[in-house]
Amino acid sequence: DNGAERTCADDGHDCTLTCSGFRACFKMTIHGPPHPHKLHVICTGGGGATCYEIQVHGEASAGVRFTCGTTGNECGYYADIFCPACDQEDAPNDGCDAGGNSGSAGASVCAVSCTASSSGQQYTCDGMQVYSGPGGAEVTCTEVGDAQDTSVGTCGNLQLHAPPDDGTTAVAATPLSLACASCKSSSTSSSEW
Repeated sequence: DNGAERTCADDGHDCTLTCSGFRACFKMTIHGPPHPHKLHVICTGGGGATCYEIQVHGEASAGVRFTCGTTGNECGYYADIFCPACDQEDAPNDGCDAGGNSGSAGASVCAVSCTASSSGQQYTCDGMQVYSGPGGAEVTCTEVGDAQDTSVGTCGNLQLHAPPDDGTTAVAATPLSLACASCKSSSTSSSEW
């Protein structure tokens, strides 16, 4: 379903989307279930471009988990992850506004995990944009096994955005975490976009 748009059912359950293999969920847009339910997107398998340019909308969900762990190139390449309570209305440059979506406020989870595991693997989560809501976000990038010292661009140019502090709904305490202990690539954390 290249370029497809899907919405998780509002059926009282969490939603899991598994994308496995070459070009699985390529340029797809997925909308998570409403609070109090969570969305988990799992990108797995072999072949390249799994979850390539996927749009993960979890603004109204209680939690979002995005896991990219393929053995092919470009898993999660230029993906956009919109965390719980990320309010896009009137936000600058398609980011998130500090106002938040009150439907998913509270203790929300937004976790992104990107793992390169095969020799010479390229561009896992490269160019990804993660837009945190007031509940924060945690991004972890790792290179394991044969990928250590041979992979290229793991989480390169990844950006983790905090909602701006507009003075009326201060979010200065938004917890953000960007960990790339074994990666050679450069990533940034930003409060402006």
